[in-house]
Amino acid sequence: MRRNHKHTSDAKQRLMDAGLDLFGKFSFDGASTRMLTNRAQVNLSAIQYYFGGKEGLYRQVVRSIAVEVGSLVKPRLNEIEIQLRENPSREQGIQLFCDLIDFMISQFLGSPQTQKWLSIVIREQMEPTEAFDILYDGFLGPMFDCCFRLVSTASGASENDPEVKVRTFALMGQLLTFHISRALIRRNLNWTHYGEEEVNAIRNTILGHVRTVLHRNGDI
Repeated sequence: MRRNHKHTSDAKQRLMDAGLDLFGKFSFDGASTRMLTNRAQVNLSAIQYYFGGKEGLYRQVVRSIAVEVGSLVKPRLNEIEIQLRENPSREQGIQLFCDLIDFMISQFLGSPQTQKWLSIVIREQMEPTEAFDILYDGFLGPMFDCCFRLVSTASGASENDPEVKVRTFALMGQLLTFHISRALIRRNLNWTHYGEEEVNAIRNTILGHVRTVLHRNGDI
């Protein structure tokens, strides 16, 4: 009997959607097979059939995150790479770094979809599994390599200098703060959500910090 391809595609996608949500909320160990299949409204054998088991589903969910985020970020990184080949000045390096951070804020900070996959990305950095390599190769590695080069340009030090990398992580970490501390931030600022006004306030503060740090600490 010929299998209904549309039904197969729908079932796989429902499992992917369930995995993105439940792995993000409860972790790989916390999201049971029954929870996943109940959410996707498929039978218990579906995960084994389509993905070879829960591990296969998790890897496929992580791969989908890497592809989605990479498709957004990599074109911008390629544009910056072209500009870096022209040996930009320190001031131009600072502006390019600010432009990249501004782009990431615009793309991700106010997006409900970001919250689903960001939990998985953060957990993979705190307790990495084999799937971390998928995220690293897909967008984390290229993104931070680009950021190291930009901070290197802004400081005059080598991109391989440990202090350049520490400074880069510190500056980029500001973005994560406004993702993972949403409840604390909203309560203290009486914000109900991250709307346009709230995102602009965050953007102005982060970019101000970046410019201040990189202008003040030119040579490492």
